Amino acid sequence: MKILWATPWNEDSAIASMSAIVVNLLNRWGVVVTVVRTEDLLQVSAKPIQTSPLSRLPFQVDALESFDIAVVQFGDHWPFHARALEFLNAAPCIAVLHDATMLNFFLGKAHFSGGRVAVQKLCEEGLRVYGPVPNAIEVPTSAHYRWAGPAAEHWPFLHGIASKADALVVHSNHLLTVLPDAFREKIRVLMLPACPTPHKRPPRSR
Repeated sequence: MKILWATPWNEDSAIASMSAIVVNLLNRWGVVVTVVRTEDLLQVSAKPIQTSPLSRLPFQVDALESFDIAVVQFGDHWPFHARALEFLNAAPCIAVLHDATMLNFFLGKAHFSGGRVAVQKLCEEGLRVYGPVPNAIEVPTSAHYRWAGPAAEHWPFLHGIASKADALVVHSNHLLTVLPDAFREKIRVLMLPACPTPHKRPPRSR
């Protein structure tokens, strides 16, 4: 089996640290895994993870169809996941949603791709899909970002990723209630063991 693993790959990313453990295990089991970085490297100053034999990673993959499956890591920090969306075009594709909201990710995308106009469109989409933010002092606009904190709790912004992925992995049952019913059949909840190194075993109950 050939797996494309799209992920951040720097020392400041918890997702990267866990990915390094999983990818090394898959390699030991004989699975061919190609790791591709999803960061915007112009905005990330952290050092890349140095994990032999994965210290030199491809940043671009020309033929997505050459892989049996793509596993794409999604977190809410735009600089770490800026290129993740493009790998949803691979088929089949498993999207791993690590956070309860992707609002800041899409705010970053809007800000860097289209400025205030794109941010305003994002606000309008949030109102259309999720409704107004409860107890919000002001209607979300691109003129300021004071609404972003409370909106993050009520605008998960997971629907765009969920609609394009063939399968979803989430780390909390909470996300099952957030996503539309139409996506339930392709979601699995898998607990992510918080082990900082491969030598520490995760708690048996997790």
